[in-house]
Amino acid sequence: MKLKLKLSAITLGVGLAYATLPACAVDTVTISQNGTASNQAYVEQLNSTNASVAINQSGQNEIGATAGNKPGVLQQDSNNASVLVTQKGSSAASVEQVQAGDSSINLSQDGLAHYAHVEQTDSSKAVVNLNQLGAHQYANLGQYMVTDGKLTLSQSGEANRGTMSQENSRRVSAELRQDYGFGEAVLTQKNVTDSSMYASQGGAQNRIYAAQAGGTFLSANLNQTGANQLANVSQGGSYNASNVDQRGNWNEANILQAGSYNTASITQFGSGADVATRNIATIDQAGNNLVANLTQTGMSQVASVKQR
Repeated sequence: MKLKLKLSAITLGVGLAYATLPACAVDTVTISQNGTASNQAYVEQLNSTNASVAINQSGQNEIGATAGNKPGVLQQDSNNASVLVTQKGSSAASVEQVQAGDSSINLSQDGLAHYAHVEQTDSSKAVVNLNQLGAHQYANLGQYMVTDGKLTLSQSGEANRGTMSQENSRRVSAELRQDYGFGEAVLTQKNVTDSSMYASQGGAQNRIYAAQAGGTFLSANLNQTGANQLANVSQGGSYNASNVDQRGNWNEANILQAGSYNTASITQFGSGADVATRNIATIDQAGNNLVANLTQTGMSQVASVKQR
């Protein structure tokens, strides 16, 4: 009887010792798909710590269905969540993180006509890095209700399109780079504070549309090098700054600001030998305590500044 009691006490002690250990769920998923036929992958990780997903695809690839609303990779209610995707060939990928702290998404696509959708919601310290190599790419990146977030998109090739959106967030940034021309970039920040956006384009016939609405202490910096470029910036709020730098001919830059203590700057360099190759710059500001700076180098340039 005494032996049984002693064994029971030992068993109880061991059980209590294990019960006091902190719970730590480490979930890892690795997928590798190779082939010329259609490859598809779906992953869900819920309520995890140190959750990670790594997917490598070569051929005709899909992570999630492009025609549906279901993401290919979903990480939800997780900490230290990470996604790493590498695709080669004709590829599409959809990745979402919801309520994920210290989260990151790294996506690389190499080939033609890629599509990528990446979204982070209700997260902190959230980072997205998307790299697309090739022509006719499309990327859609979004962060919503995020603190300390960063979106980075790099597209190398002609006729690429990138859309970046951040809403109801604090201390977030968006960075976009497009090379080789015929690119389109749309950057939007709404109801954010202490945030910034940056876009750079090279080549001819590129377009940048940048909008920041309902925020304070915001900055937008746009750089374009080449011919027949267009850069439009709109900002609503106070203590905001916009800067557009264009190098080349037949370029157009427009900055529209509404609010107080805002600054707008446009710099254009180009020969502008005739009307057909001239640069055009417009700054329109409404509010109080405004600053406008406009510099043009070349001939046949047009500059317009309005403050009210």
